[in-house]
Amino acid sequence: MTIDPAAFERYRHSPNARTTLPRLLLGTGIVVLFWAATTVAVLVGGTYAFIAWQATPSSGIQGFLASPLGILTALVSFAGIWIGLWVAMRWVHGEKLSALIGNSRRVSWPDFLKGLIAVLITSFISEVLLYLLQPQITRGPISLSSWLLFAIPIAALTLVQTSSEELLFRGYLLRGLASRFTSPVIWALLPALLFTSLHW
Repeated sequence: MTIDPAAFERYRHSPNARTTLPRLLLGTGIVVLFWAATTVAVLVGGTYAFIAWQATPSSGIQGFLASPLGILTALVSFAGIWIGLWVAMRWVHGEKLSALIGNSRRVSWPDFLKGLIAVLITSFISEVLLYLLQPQITRGPISLSSWLLFAIPIAALTLVQTSSEELLFRGYLLRGLASRFTSPVIWALLPALLFTSLHW
């Protein structure tokens, strides 16, 4: 895969005049608001449904989040980022959400597959290293049939989660900051630090 510096330059200059720093902050606030609201809604709703279904109120939200249904629900919460970004792009910046994907406004499927393969390889290596470094980690009590049943929806919702993070931190924030600041210390480092600190 070759890197085209001109492509990034076109991308960083693609925002319209409504992409000012105050509007970028407002848009980020909108995204956080939708993300938080979606998270609360799906976690509270999912926990109540789980407790009613299991008839074990003592398990509460921790028991729910440890279940396969809880994992699915937690991943659904990231849809709030997609919704917030759509609202911010449409109503704050007056642009289509697809503008965040790239200058061509479409997904490059060959590059997507290359990235997916790289992520799968590094994830596999990191998982193997994790189990080698911490042998006390053991497999959970979930049966193979339940694992297989939830594998496909979890994989699909993991795509929602990862794509929403990429769109926010390496699309919306990076593009907006790069259009206003020339230094990569600002447009590259700030979103990366924010992304890392949220995961930490």
